[in-house]
Amino acid sequence: MRSDYRLTGLGHWIGEEQTTGHATIWNKATKNCPVLLMLQDSSEPTICPSPKLGIQIPSRDDWDNINNTICQNGIIWFTDGSKIGDKAGAGVYGKTTRTKLSFALGSYASVFQAEIYAILACGIENLKTAPKRRTIQICTDSQAALMAIESSKVKSRLVLDCKKILNDLASCNRVILTWVSRGNEEADRLARLGSIGYPIGPEPILGVPYSMGGLNHERAPKQGVRKIMARSRRSLSDDAGPVKDVCDNDSYSEEEHKELLKKIRKMSSRRNIYHLTLKHEKVDVMIAT
Repeated sequence: MRSDYRLTGLGHWIGEEQTTGHATIWNKATKNCPVLLMLQDSSEPTICPSPKLGIQIPSRDDWDNINNTICQNGIIWFTDGSKIGDKAGAGVYGKTTRTKLSFALGSYASVFQAEIYAILACGIENLKTAPKRRTIQICTDSQAALMAIESSKVKSRLVLDCKKILNDLASCNRVILTWVSRGNEEADRLARLGSIGYPIGPEPILGVPYSMGGLNHERAPKQGVRKIMARSRRSLSDDAGPVKDVCDNDSYSEEEHKELLKKIRKMSSRRNIYHLTLKHEKVDVMIAT
């Protein structure tokens, strides 16, 4: 299943027309969870060094002397990402230029993507003004975003776009990305404003993160599954028999017993979950034990 999702995101999946074998599992899953077919943020691994960027992750003690971290004569920016409920937003605040930008990123973007997009938007805003031979400092409270930008191997379309914009900006300027321990109140306010707003255009605004596909597949809105999950374990035994003694239930044929036993053995290594197929409901359901 994970391989199918990864291959689909990379554009290498060719099993749409197949009606037999492993492809049928994926085709069935995409019908129940359309998010699996949405544009993904993941991409082929790309080598994209950032020799022109300066990335600073100072210690918390260094912030006692702000002169050691903030360029006094540079163009200072603060960026932030936020997610309230299931909606994400990004904010950009220009301390030097007094610029305030807020972006609504919809319900499919992650906090990490919001942080990266805020930095990307900040870079685009600077390219509009076309500064030359200036020091531009972009401050963020996300170390994960800085490490992703610093890495020479990129597997995210959004990170790759961000690095290209920053490298273009750094071709004529000195660009410094700095981690700030507490962020900036105005940038945080703008990010929160974006997370409660409505995005312009169809979703997903950004590519769906790889983890989002699996999460939405588990939460696929199937009425049959929701009704079953709301029932008690005892009531489930009326249809499926006790979870551990399901093979002793005479209401199933020999072939159904074998199929159920196969699914029971596929117990998750992370969570104590059994995958069963109820005879009368004909849907997949996860029962925690």
